[in-house]
Amino acid sequence: MSSPDDLIIRPVLLQDAEALWTIARQEGVIETTMALPSLRLEQRMKSLSKLGENDHYMVAERASQVVGVAGLTVGTGRLRHSGSLFVYVARQHQGQGIGTRLVQTLLDLADQWLLLRRVELTVLTENEGAKRLYERLGFVVEGCRKMIDIANERSKGLLLKLGFTYEGNLRQRYSFRDRFFDEHHFGLLKPEWHGSA
Repeated sequence: MSSPDDLIIRPVLLQDAEALWTIARQEGVIETTMALPSLRLEQRMKSLSKLGENDHYMVAERASQVVGVAGLTVGTGRLRHSGSLFVYVARQHQGQGIGTRLVQTLLDLADQWLLLRRVELTVLTENEGAKRLYERLGFVVEGCRKMIDIANERSKGLLLKLGFTYEGNLRQRYSFRDRFFDEHHFGLLKPEWHGSA
């Protein structure tokens, strides 16, 4: 096993597309992400080439080989104070602190450079290793999404009446004139549909 000292964290390059495409399709990685096995290399290259000023992607490199990636996308408009994060690491390099280093790098960027107030992410409920990582770094579970509809406070009662299940509350999700508002998550699964109010 390599030492943590030989790990390089750097911004993603277009040339990293093939390595990231390969990692994303690995067993032990793909089932924990929203990636599809039909994702083509050309699609990965196109997505990297379209990264904008609000997209901050970093890769972990060990022995000149890309072994992981994490990204932070800053929100726009009323979400400008927040960012959405993802991370994945090649199967053979999991459990070596690489995900931790990637996430810590992006949290430092969010705090010290982007001045974000909130960073959020999603993780599949079965991904115990990732959940432990995020909780160790201070993330808080705010709810469990099944199939969700977003609602403001006025429609909360209506959604509950229609059979939606309250699934969580995203703290300080939206901003307006220096005020921050939570976002409620509601979900309704097809077997739960029972008509309108």
